Parts: sequence; structure tokens; C-alpha cells
Amino acid sequence: MSDADFLLRAAFLQHQAGALRHACDLYRQVLALRPLNHDALHMLGVARAAMGDLTEGIALVQQSIGADPAKPVAHFNLGGLLIRRGDVQAGARAFAACIALSPDHAGAHAGLGRAMQALGRAEDAIGPMLKALSLAPADVLLWNDLGAALYTAGRLNEAAEIYGQAIALNPGYAEAYYNLGCVRLLQGQFGPSESSFQ
Repeated sequence: MSDADFLLRAAFLQHQAGALRHACDLYRQVLALRPLNHDALHMLGVARAAMGDLTEGIALVQQSIGADPAKPVAHFNLGGLLIRRGDVQAGARAFAACIALSPDHAGAHAGLGRAMQALGRAEDAIGPMLKALSLAPADVLLWNDLGAALYTAGRLNEAAEIYGQAIALNPGYAEAYYNLGCVRLLQGQFGPSESSFQ
């Protein structure tokens, strides 16, 4: 094992343990030996973003993709960081790039769907969310988000069914009851609406 490999493994261990500052020092030592090391660039970017420097974190993850564009996880993490910065359109493109490389990446499909919803494109959000749920059917938050996309798209019957699924998965999920109540109210179903709000 080379010095760079040893340092990279040590950096991963520190990162996993939450010692981000020490992990960053080790990632930088790796990059001093191998300036275009994808893993060191990528994980240093993730760590710097977690430490509050979102601009540097994004730049480093972008550099890692430049060094090796075939790693789906870097595109996925870039999408999340761009969304955090408020650049939803670019975040959506990053999630789409992840999906192109890894078609069964549930998180990327979910991220793309949520980005489409945030961009006001509810109909475009539904497909990615359905794909994500086919891969991760126990994600109750995503069921609720799909319900919101259907609600926004005016597909109230489908939204009610989806909110019902979220409630079935988590009977204590207050937000899903509230959302179902809003749908029933719009449909003029005042009794069921009141029950959901209660």
C-alpha cells in the first residue's frame, strides 16, 4: 500500500468518526501526493460542506467529477450540495447525471423529483418519485412528497391515495393526515376531512 492509499484510508476512518477537521488534513495530504485523486477531492468537498464551507465543498466535488466523471455518488452529492445552495436547476442536472450512470439510484430519483417540485414542475416530479419509491418503498417522507406533487398537479384522488399510503406506513405521521385533510376539503368531503385534521 502506498503512502497516499494509507492516508486516504485513515482519512475515511476519521471522516466516518466525525473528526472532519482531521479528515480534511489527511485528504489534503493525499492530494499533495496525488493532486487529481477523485476520492480525496470528493470526500474533502463533502467534509468541507459539512463544516459550513459550501462554496469550497461544491468546487471540490466538481473537481472530483472532472477527475473521474464516471462515479455516480459524486454527482449525487453534488446535487445535494447545489440544492442546499439554492441552485435547484443545477442540482436537478447533477441528479440526472447520477441516474444516467446508476439508473437504480433511489436517492437520485428522489432528489430529481423533489427538485422538479421545487421548480414548480409538479408533473415532471411524479415520474422520478414513483421510480424512487419502486426502489425504496418504505420511504414515508417520499410518499408524502409524491402526494404533494400530485396535489399540486391537480390529481386529487391520486394524492389522497398516496397520503393514505404514507399514513399506513407511519400512523403517527401528522403531516400526512393534515395533507389528506386538505385534499378531502377541496373534494368537498367534509366529514373525512375533519377526521384527518383531528
